[in-house]
Amino acid sequence: MQCPDCNGPIRTENVLHKFKYGVGPDAKELVCTLPVRICDACGNEYVDEEGEEIRHETVCRHLGVLPPREIQRLRERYGTQAAFANLTGIGEASLSRWETGASIQSKAYDSYLRLLHRPENVHALLSRSRHALADEQAPRTYRFRCIDVNRTRLACQASFQLRPAERRVELCM
Repeated sequence: MQCPDCNGPIRTENVLHKFKYGVGPDAKELVCTLPVRICDACGNEYVDEEGEEIRHETVCRHLGVLPPREIQRLRERYGTQAAFANLTGIGEASLSRWETGASIQSKAYDSYLRLLHRPENVHALLSRSRHALADEQAPRTYRFRCIDVNRTRLACQASFQLRPAERRVELCM
């Protein structure tokens, strides 16, 4: 590897990295070990994509959700993002953001993804989607219910009046 600024040789040092996650008094200090790239010629230090992935995985561990690599591995077991989205109902854009680390899935989606690690759950989804496809291909029949307009209904409708709502006074003590 070469320095992007001076093309000098780069060495890597693993450095203990502490950073805050969250806002205000609820922010937590997280710790991870990052590979810091150091140029021997100019002294510049930087963290590249590998380091950013490590930070992101640290946040995911803190939140108790699957990191991007695990989501991608799970999805790859079932094919493309489009195929996985079609099977699960998860949007392709959301799936892409989770796999690249652009965003973190909610706890609910994380639970859903964890359930998809079990083949029997995926088979249940496949069975359900096959039935849904079969139902979509069947011709639809529509039934409309007609309201019988008679004298009684018309009289009831004519006598209907809106009245003001009762005022409720609540006392605060």
